[in-house]
Amino acid sequence: MAAVLTKVVCGPPKYSEIRINIAQAFNGIGTVVAPVLGSYVFFNNVGTDQASLENVQWTYLGIACFVFLLAIVYYFTEIPEITGKLAL
Repeated sequence: MAAVLTKVVCGPPKYSEIRINIAQAFNGIGTVVAPVLGSYVFFNNVGTDQASLENVQWTYLGIACFVFLLAIVYYFTEIPEITGKLAL
């Protein structure tokens, strides 16, 4: 619910429904495309030997580092305060 309210206040009010619909559309597309793309990009040549398992380990470590950096960016990003009628 909080994410929807943030999308509503992050721009002109007359376009709030459009922002919510676009976000929901990309969420559905990402749910279908991300696992397929991830399996081809990250796990293309994975075998059962030790070197293959280490490559998978580095893949997950890279993803974790990216998510950590993304969390730092979100921490320092100014998000508008929700006040008025939209505040619950």
